[in-house]
Amino acid sequence: MGAKGWWALGVAAFLAALGTAAYALYDSLVPLIAAFALAYAASPAVDALEEAGLPRVWAVALLMAALAGTGVLLLLTVLPPLVSAARELATAFPDHAASAARRLSAVAKGLGVDLPVDHDGVIELLRRQGARVAPAVLKPLAGAVGRLFEGTASLLVGLLNLTLIPVFFFYFLKDLPHIRAHLFDLVPPGWR
Repeated sequence: MGAKGWWALGVAAFLAALGTAAYALYDSLVPLIAAFALAYAASPAVDALEEAGLPRVWAVALLMAALAGTGVLLLLTVLPPLVSAARELATAFPDHAASAARRLSAVAKGLGVDLPVDHDGVIELLRRQGARVAPAVLKPLAGAVGRLFEGTASLLVGLLNLTLIPVFFFYFLKDLPHIRAHLFDLVPPGWR
């Protein structure tokens, strides 16, 4: 085998080892990759604040506070109406279903089909169908939630990731100019 063959084999072995390591360290790499991607996306805003005269650390802290405040404000703005609307829907749904059934019965009667439907019958039908359909609907949802946080260890890892992403985001964003400036120093001079 010639020099090019050995070089290609070496590159293939390196890529295979890198892929295996990435697969084995997937859970550990996710917060790093997410934080780096967020820092890269937010870097222009921090650069603009820095050019305006604010120290980079304070610019990063201000951006993180603004993002956290926006997230909390969004949560406080969106969540209560959603909960209220879901509660109202759950309360009013049987009456709306009974009204729709009466209208459907009237239309069907006009077409010569008899659909005897009363309010209590619709509610009982909804309860029976809901009890039969609910497990089929909830089982995949419960399975997804279960897979998301399988066991206490996975829950702790998920919470740790939610804690680490903002920390890594802060430091990546703070040090991104240094990372960019010295990234090519990692490449040997003959390969640059």
